[in-house]
Amino acid sequence: MKKNELKIEGTANIGTKWQIVIPKQARNKFNLNTWDDLVVLSGKFWIILIKSTDLKDMMDNFENLIETEK
Repeated sequence: MKKNELKIEGTANIGTKWQIVIPKQARNKFNLNTWDDLVVLSGKFWIILIKSTDLKDMMDNFENLIETEK
């Protein structure tokens, strides 16, 4: 598998209370725990969930990259 290749981690259903259960394989792979905050990003045909702490780290790294380019 290529480094950035799309991979299906499992499937999920939306329950009657609009809750989604993330498949165990994905929870383990991304070290998700109960009560972790997730940011929901979306496009016309997709939804992305990312841990808020990981998003902050990504933004910090991006800011550092921009600063080194100045």
